[in-house]
Amino acid sequence: MTTRWIGRIALAGMAWLCAMTAHASDLLDPEEAFRFSAALADGGKSIEAHFGAADGYYLYRNRFGFTASDGVKLGDAQYPAGEVKFDETFNRQLVVYRGEVIVRLPVQSGSGTFTLTANLQGCADQGVCYPPEVRTTELVLGTPPAEPGQAASGATFASSRASAPSGENSIAAALHSRSLTTLVPVFLALGVLLSLTPCVLPMVPIVSSIIVGDRAHAADGNTRVSRGSRGFVLALAYASGMTIVYTAFGVAAGLAGEGLAAVLQQPWIIALFAALLVALALSMFGFYDLQLPASWQTRLARMSGNRSAGKLAGTFAMGAISALIVGPCVAAPLAGALLYISETRDVVVGGSALFALAAGMSVPLLLIGAGAGWLLPRAGRWMESVRRVFGALLIAVALWTLLPLLPSTPQAQAWTRIESLEQLDDALARANGAPLVLDFYADWCVSCKEMERYTFNDPRVAAGFTAFRLLRVDVTANNDRDKALLKRFRLYGPPATLFFDGRGREVPGTRVIGFERADPFLQTLQSIAGRGDPRRG
Repeated sequence: MTTRWIGRIALAGMAWLCAMTAHASDLLDPEEAFRFSAALADGGKSIEAHFGAADGYYLYRNRFGFTASDGVKLGDAQYPAGEVKFDETFNRQLVVYRGEVIVRLPVQSGSGTFTLTANLQGCADQGVCYPPEVRTTELVLGTPPAEPGQAASGATFASSRASAPSGENSIAAALHSRSLTTLVPVFLALGVLLSLTPCVLPMVPIVSSIIVGDRAHAADGNTRVSRGSRGFVLALAYASGMTIVYTAFGVAAGLAGEGLAAVLQQPWIIALFAALLVALALSMFGFYDLQLPASWQTRLARMSGNRSAGKLAGTFAMGAISALIVGPCVAAPLAGALLYISETRDVVVGGSALFALAAGMSVPLLLIGAGAGWLLPRAGRWMESVRRVFGALLIAVALWTLLPLLPSTPQAQAWTRIESLEQLDDALARANGAPLVLDFYADWCVSCKEMERYTFNDPRVAAGFTAFRLLRVDVTANNDRDKALLKRFRLYGPPATLFFDGRGREVPGTRVIGFERADPFLQTLQSIAGRGDPRRG
């Protein structure tokens, strides 16, 4: 026995030494090389442990090990077929796994919250082995409802605290395929759809005003093609600034595990952007010409050999600042990309998805830029009236951006405020057969206020709420307790509305991420309310 343990310690020491002496630039960090997550399946009868090895890396089957805490008993692990490899480190044939692998763990007994611990070890093809690792995740087991005509048994029902947001199955599949040819078209199309939402529409008058302002100062005599090209180039500069900054903020938020909305919706940032819009509007009214300093324009023109370089740089900067409008708008594609970056640290795939999403949201802006030269007549005195119209639109957008700073309107519903995980667990445990709605809200969240005004205050939705207990998590402060509540449900910011049955279990596939109109929201309410109390016959 002593010799065996000495051998194991020596082997682990050799693996550690090899890993430490390798060049850091040639090897991935353990978290990047080997991924781990777990989900509950088969109605709580088993756990699926998901592992992933990066390209050029593999995991040993005989190094896997699983334990559960708090009285939860697991059966023997069920492994898929692997690759048989002669391993020089261990000097024998071993079964290894490359890419994605799922190990199924039967749940024999137990209930409540528990921690699943997974042991693993893997190597790189270049001959470097990593030391054994331990990964953990938290899951929740509960008692299932009895089947019709049957009494409740001692079997367990399971639901992960980190269940994936509804509507994200295809999004998650595209991301985890790690194929840019698959995910880029998907996220580009989703971005085009998001471009029709209230968060992106305010950028239309901004781009239009920039083009109109440029036309007002342009020489009369260009061809329609040149005017159309000029408008498209300006729109492209604006969209590029917005897309690049949006992607950078998203990647940073995903790596930090923080909500993008909370970062970008600080009151001083909102006020600064509104002030910039007002300044641009005043220039449209003719009070002054808003442009980069002459010295900057001269330097840019000298560097590029183009007299319009200053105008393009200013337009690019305006687009970059406009990312403050788009960033806080939480939707399923954004939530999926942030979650993927947070869990995998894969900046290339996650960042590409965010870039494609922002590019899709820019498509209407590019169309406006391309069409401006064809739709607008040649510059003339009439342009001054058009500039004033767009100046008024910019003032309206500035007021819209200030909406989160205005006092909230009184709510028709009686929401019970949840301020900690303990309060939430207590509220879910005391469901007593009544379904629950859990809403995540913040004062700085524009879409949250839209949900209040157009969805929650709809008379039909308000009537549907009477069958539910209403819980609300106000994450305005974005403190540690707020972050813990968001993290429990793998959320990156409000608005998000979750639905729970009469036993306090989240109803799969019903999450509402971002703004949703009253009609589809009402259908979800009616569907859940129609199920009734599962404990009643």
